[in-house]
Amino acid sequence: MSIYLRLLVAATSILFLCFVVQMIRRERFLLKYSFFWLLLGILGLVAAIFPGWVISLSRALGFEAPVNFLFFACIVILMGVTLTLCSVASRLAKRVTSLTQEVSLLKSGAYGQPDEEQ
Repeated sequence: MSIYLRLLVAATSILFLCFVVQMIRRERFLLKYSFFWLLLGILGLVAAIFPGWVISLSRALGFEAPVNFLFFACIVILMGVTLTLCSVASRLAKRVTSLTQEVSLLKSGAYGQPDEEQ
């Protein structure tokens, strides 16, 4: 990997880490979901500084070029993120349905009238 490409990947990783930290500070990310993105940014930075382990790992797994390994790794990561987001969205949809039904029952008086003395 050329020094220019390594510097580009390192700069991109640092900018990505700064962006993730800003999102956490502005409370746009929950901390439990941001750990993955922080780890990914740090991994990109380490790969830019020490590219030898990426090349060794790609050859050990049988990839002809390290870039093919990186594309494969990105696809697997994106599939994992998509699966996680679908799981979260499904849980939230079930919760919204349940809360909507509960509010409807409360408004209709199905739970009985609340005591006015309280």
